[in-house]
Amino acid sequence: MRTIIPLAFLFTFVATVLALQNTIPVTMRFMLWEYKGSIAPLILVSIAVGSALAFILAVRYRWYLVYEVQRLSAAVEARDARIRILNEQKSVQKFERKSHLRKEK
Repeated sequence: MRTIIPLAFLFTFVATVLALQNTIPVTMRFMLWEYKGSIAPLILVSIAVGSALAFILAVRYRWYLVYEVQRLSAAVEARDARIRILNEQKSVQKFERKSHLRKEK
């Protein structure tokens, strides 16, 4: 996390410099929409949209990992409880077997 924030600032700085140095007028058409102007806003908007999508996917994946950890922790707790019950039953059976052998002698 400590390296991500400085890298994000560096990326933002480089993207801004790139956009500001490319002020060539362009015409962009998309279906019925048309944009005439500098290429700088297009570069910045493209970077912002890509960053937002990456952030949304990263948060979604993080939520998935948290859910998986909780689910697996619950499964481990259930397994441990089952093991404790089986060990107690095994101890009781050993005790009963020993006491039964003592009675036969």
